[in-house]
Amino acid sequence: MDRLETSERFLGEVIALRKAIPARSRYKEPCTDCAKPPQRLRNADNEIIYCADFQTSEKLLSDRYLSCLIRKTGND
Repeated sequence: MDRLETSERFLGEVIALRKAIPARSRYKEPCTDCAKPPQRLRNADNEIIYCADFQTSEKLLSDRYLSCLIRKTGND
């Protein structure tokens, strides 16, 4: 089983994807309050899915992995 198959199988088992959880916490579904797509941060084995409008007062959270990658490529 390759990484993509494992990832897709795992996404089906994640608690945040279940219908009992508010939509603003579910991956690939718009927020129930504002209809905007959720923000997604991935860092190693962890993932955060959130609505920037309601859960962080319209502030986007920093993706440290992406920030480090940009910093490394910018210094070359």
